[in-house]
Amino acid sequence: MADKDPIKAEKQPNIVVRAWCRLVSFVKGYFIVVGLLTSLCLGLGIWGLINGDYGMLQARQKIKPSFDKLDKLVLKLAFDRPLSDRKASPDELLWSQLFGEKPPISLQEITTGLRRAKDDDRVKSVYVDLRNFSANNASTQELRTALAAYSQTGKDLRVHLVSPKSGAYYLASVAKMISIEPADSLELTGPVMVLTYFKEALDKLGVEFQLVRAGKYKSATEPFILNEPSEATKEMYGTINDNLVQQFVDVVAPARKKSIAEVRSWLKKSLYTAGEALELGIVDIVDHRSALEDSYKKAYPEALSVSLEEYLAGSEYVDDPIIENGSEKVGLIEAFGNIVMHRPAGGSSDPSIYPERVNKELKWMADNDDVKAVVIRISSPGGSAVASDMIWNEVALLAKKKPVVVSMGSVAASGGYYIAASASKIFADPGTITGSIGVFSALPNLTAFKEKYGVSFYSMGSSNNLSIYDPGMPLSEESKGLLQRQTDSVYELFLKRVSEGRKKSRDEVHELAQGRVYTGTEALANGLVDQLGGYRQAMAEAKKLAGLSPMKLYKLATYRPDPKSALDCLGLDTPEMFECISKLQAFLPPLGSRLQEVDLLPAELVKMRSLLHQIRAEPIQALYSDGLFLDP
Repeated sequence: MADKDPIKAEKQPNIVVRAWCRLVSFVKGYFIVVGLLTSLCLGLGIWGLINGDYGMLQARQKIKPSFDKLDKLVLKLAFDRPLSDRKASPDELLWSQLFGEKPPISLQEITTGLRRAKDDDRVKSVYVDLRNFSANNASTQELRTALAAYSQTGKDLRVHLVSPKSGAYYLASVAKMISIEPADSLELTGPVMVLTYFKEALDKLGVEFQLVRAGKYKSATEPFILNEPSEATKEMYGTINDNLVQQFVDVVAPARKKSIAEVRSWLKKSLYTAGEALELGIVDIVDHRSALEDSYKKAYPEALSVSLEEYLAGSEYVDDPIIENGSEKVGLIEAFGNIVMHRPAGGSSDPSIYPERVNKELKWMADNDDVKAVVIRISSPGGSAVASDMIWNEVALLAKKKPVVVSMGSVAASGGYYIAASASKIFADPGTITGSIGVFSALPNLTAFKEKYGVSFYSMGSSNNLSIYDPGMPLSEESKGLLQRQTDSVYELFLKRVSEGRKKSRDEVHELAQGRVYTGTEALANGLVDQLGGYRQAMAEAKKLAGLSPMKLYKLATYRPDPKSALDCLGLDTPEMFECISKLQAFLPPLGSRLQEVDLLPAELVKMRSLLHQIRAEPIQALYSDGLFLDP
């Protein structure tokens, strides 16, 4: 074959030049992609801050100046979303705005707004629109306490009900004027507990649950082994029901100027039309929301109606005279959900408590000298005993260094009580469900599966207790005894932890334990908690124990893991945002580190490495020097 004409042949670059061109092309593409993504994230973040409910930059720029020129405000609280015990994180708020969704209403934000409104002479009235009220007992009680504190100033407070149930009416009863829609109805059932049992259904499926437990009141597994509640469970839930009903009537009767017997009769009948509710004095007005809003305009013609978000953004200075500007802080840790050993896989959105996360927060609080006391807000039905004990240990270590106050939410039972036991003080709301100091193990026995469905199991191993692991055979007496000893051992350790924390003997705790649950009111009477009160009362106690001024507001310290990207920093206040971004150190660490690891670099790559170092250092400086931001 003849050689190609050297004149006509295309000249090919050598391998070094081709490698260099590819590297330059890669770097250019890398910068373009990173630049586009960074610009997109920052653009979305700025857009969310400007247009989002949580940023409220518009409110700060437009509403707040107008506040100063007005002497009359009406604060409108619209419950068109569920009430959350937990304040949404900055990234949750950001994404909810980007996708057009509204996050739950934060209990902390509402109570902060009501506290400010109570002392703000411009606020003449608060209008509460309970169109879709949804909250647990503890949050409802804390919100009612905040509304009552506002109402005691003599200021106007009105509540409008839409399809209300007992919880919404319990909250509304604090107002001097309660209204309801004309075609509406009212459900005053009080607490209703519907327990579901599966034993007969499981029998038909050929499934038997073998239960080992410590504590006769530990009823979590009863639905799988019984067709109705045991006598111990009936006793326990009957007591809880009576206590919750008493809490309801004790609050509602004096607020509505009715007798205890009359309010109890309301709960007996349960269902009322709007007209019947008006006739009995359960409500004061039957009318549409639009008509009531018009009446507000007539009563306060010069008043500006503002939402909670607008008011929070435009009333910060109400707190200014009492804010402590020093370095002293009160730490806050939120523990919500089931207690598990490890972080749930798959990015589950359900909240959970696991040692890896919570113990990092506890250790950070212990090592932070600016944190003088810590409040742990717990809302958990329990879970893993091992995980609970690991968290208990870190709480105990923290409590040796500084005051730790637990604030129980709707439920802090079993493991939820376990992790609270070593705190300096424990607060619970009257309707909090707590206690359940007990342990259980339950294993399925699928022996009947073979007969019913042809499913069989065959186990092999050297263990003498294969029946624990093989669902196809019933528990042997030896295996059942082994499980019972392990369960009793964990129960005794649980009793020991509680007796140390509550300064009670083992027998005193055992008498209260055995898996029995209590309301917060009952827990106060038997010594499982120290005081009744919510989040703010727990904060006040933490300040007191730390020797901080009760008349000042201190900054909250919350643990935030190191950011993995600039997106993790969006939504924070300006100083915290800059601090977060500074922890990133650079947006391009992988490429820079790879270039530094090359031993023999051409001169051009050496120059590029130097350029990368400059680029990595300059984004933070550029943000700091921007005149739109405050220098932190």
